[in-house]
Amino acid sequence: MPTEQEVIEQLKAALTEATEKLKEQDKILKDLAEPPGMLARLTNIIPKDATHPERLIIDERLFVLRPKNLEKVRLEIGDYLHVEKSTIGSVALIDKIELPPQPMAVMKVAEITDQGRIMLEAGDTVIPLHKNPLKGVEIGDRLVVGGPSPFLAIAIENLGKAEKHYQFNDELNINWNDVGGQAHAKAMLREAIEYPIIHADLYKSLGKKPIKGVLLEGPPGCGKTLLAKAAAGAIAKLHKSANELSGYIYIKGPEVLSKWVGEAEGTIRNLFNMARAHRQKHGYPAVVFIDECESLLSRRGTGISSDMDKTIVPAFLAELDGLNDSGAMVILATNRPDRLDPAVVREGRIDRRIRVERPNQTDSAQIFELYLKKVPTCKAPKEVASLAAEHLFSPATGLVTLRTADGDTFPFTLGHVASGAMLAGIVDRSTSLVLHEALAVSGTKRKAVMEMPLTGDHVIRATGEVHQSMLKVDHSDDIRAWAEARKTKIVGVAAYA
Repeated sequence: MPTEQEVIEQLKAALTEATEKLKEQDKILKDLAEPPGMLARLTNIIPKDATHPERLIIDERLFVLRPKNLEKVRLEIGDYLHVEKSTIGSVALIDKIELPPQPMAVMKVAEITDQGRIMLEAGDTVIPLHKNPLKGVEIGDRLVVGGPSPFLAIAIENLGKAEKHYQFNDELNINWNDVGGQAHAKAMLREAIEYPIIHADLYKSLGKKPIKGVLLEGPPGCGKTLLAKAAAGAIAKLHKSANELSGYIYIKGPEVLSKWVGEAEGTIRNLFNMARAHRQKHGYPAVVFIDECESLLSRRGTGISSDMDKTIVPAFLAELDGLNDSGAMVILATNRPDRLDPAVVREGRIDRRIRVERPNQTDSAQIFELYLKKVPTCKAPKEVASLAAEHLFSPATGLVTLRTADGDTFPFTLGHVASGAMLAGIVDRSTSLVLHEALAVSGTKRKAVMEMPLTGDHVIRATGEVHQSMLKVDHSDDIRAWAEARKTKIVGVAAYA
């Protein structure tokens, strides 16, 4: 049995708990008795006149008066206001609320009026920018805008001019002879872009239209970009144009993607608008080259990129279908053609698929020679290139040993994973070896070393450095491609001895 004192303590605790609960209920009742507050948008301002004070219209239907605390505050249409509604139905304005605008879309500045009003592109028309807190906005800039509607858009961020991101700015003096090897790819590409110009009369008599696009598919670093540059230069020269740079528009697929709604589609439209403008100005088609296109034009419905391809692919196809009279030659490049949407590569769109293979020994010798000719101290580039290519495919650069289903063994060498980029890197390493030899001595000896020619020994040593680094790389995809090309089955892969 509890003592009398314990009973008293228990009663005190229960009374305290009940008192706290009553206070909570009392607060709830008081809150419910307060006039309800709500967020409203200012949709119109009626200035005061002889008989009426200034009236503010909120949500297009309610009138409120400006309170004293907002007499010196600038109110504009589109502002958000805190209002309270009384029990008898009247509405009182309490305060202005500064809500950060939520990003809505990316829009291009089409015009800036004499009064400084910014006009934005909206399809075939223009709409005024409601607020612009940004400085230095120019015509052509892309603005991230937000707000309750496009007609009350507020500038949030200036992304600059799109052309800065995808117009190629290097000297474009590449011709077909600058592309080492790739005889088949060059022949196919030349037929696709040169025949409609050289044999225009035959095309006309046959009712044949120039193709709209070409897909270059193959491993990275094997010359797809170089082929596209050569194509642009060839088109310009066939039209006797000195301004070859203007005919080449280059962008990587991932650069088109954006977190902003409509930005990627807008970039695609800008690419083709630039091509059309080039056609009108120079009289011949531009080359629009999209590298790593699988990231941009992937098969729809796969769930990749949050299904952004549902809008990007149709935007690209609409522009491609709108190319009349060869307004542009579209060249896509990828090492994953299996990921492309079938609608992109069907006949009548990108209807030429050209395989860009890894260089064989003969091609490698040509590529080595092209790069060695640019090294002043290489006195015999053709001989050094031939020696370098032979060494590249020799057992000395073996990576693994393959065993086929027929029981044969085959040394899989560095040459079987070679690319133009790798060969350029080997030549660069060769010049570094000569440089290190010169730095190891001083005075007249250094001058003598610098005058020594870059030899086959330098290239072979540089190839050895690349070989050592490639021993640690997984070559499963290249081995699979090698086996498929030779229609053989690999049953074993062993470390090269």
